[in-house]
Formats: sequence, structure tokens, C-alpha cells
Amino acid sequence: MKTAWIMTLVCLMLAVGCQEKAEGPKPMGSLEFTVEPDTLVIPLGPGDYTISVKAKETGGVAVDLTSATASIVFLDGAHIMIGEQDLTVTQLTWAAQTPEQGGPVAPLLEQFWHFEAGEEKPPFDLPIKIGAEPTAPEGFTGLYLSSLYLGMATAQGKTGFKVEVTYEAADASGNLITGSFFLGIRVQET
Repeated sequence: MKTAWIMTLVCLMLAVGCQEKAEGPKPMGSLEFTVEPDTLVIPLGPGDYTISVKAKETGGVAVDLTSATASIVFLDGAHIMIGEQDLTVTQLTWAAQTPEQGGPVAPLLEQFWHFEAGEEKPPFDLPIKIGAEPTAPEGFTGLYLSSLYLGMATAQGKTGFKVEVTYEAADASGNLITGSFFLGIRVQET
């Protein structure tokens, strides 16, 4: 009797295992971002620029971002420091659980927060302004860098900055997706 019960249990386990194998793995969402140009070359002085960010879902499953962080560091990845103050941490990083919390990249996050399966989003043009003032002009929406930062970078032997956006997302199959994309801002040599 005990042997028959064990055999029945083994058969059930094999049947469930075969069924799970027959279903196969669930498809996984995937996001692909491109930035054009990937490195913006600018003079040391003030100016207005635009970069284009394109994105598409390539895994065949709908995807929703759950968080994103944008931060500015030197091109070599080092944090931007003035004395002992880490500007990357205190002033140049924006963490978002919703698009609205994205600081200067909030409009970009709004466009790219949700993707249908296979969806390719229209390009997003992100304004970039280099100005003489330490903070962005009132009402400016986009990424603002003070020419003071650029001067500081070149004085330290750095050639520019990198804006990195890292994200976490979940697809309709329940898979966690992580990734990042970046933009380089290089000071033109004179």
C-alpha cells in the first residue's frame, strides 16, 4: 500500500515536471535605448544643445519602469567634487519612483515609463543648456550645466561629464529588468 502511494506521488511529480517543461520559459521584456549623439562636444562657454533619445521594447512583452536614477559624473566615472563636497551625490543625482520625480530628465521618463510589447517610442529631444549661472534659468526644462562646472572639469584635467540613467523595470511576465544608458558631454579642446 505504501509503495503504491509513493509510486502515485512520483507519477504526479513527473507529470507536473513534464507540464512545466512543455510550457517553456516565459518571454522576457527587454528595453533598448540609444542616444544621438552619444557624446556631445561643446565649447567651454554658454550654449543651447539638444540630444535625441530613442527607445524600444525588444523582448516581445510589455514593460513598465519601476524606478530610474540619473546622475552626472566625470567622463571617467569619478564623482564631481569641490573640496570635500561630493556634488554628484548632493546636487547631481535624481532618483525617481515616478516620472515626475526625475528632476531634469522627468519629461524623458514620462515618455519612456511604459512600453507595450514591441513598441518603439518616438524620439525624445532633451534640451541641454550650458549657462554662466550656477543654477538653471527659471522655467527651463531639461539638463542644465553651469560653465563653471565645465571650467572646473578642464582645470582638473577632466575632459567632460557623463550623464548616466539607470533603471529597473518589470515586464508583464513578472521578470525584473535592469539597464542603463548614458550621454557624454565633452569639452571641445581649443
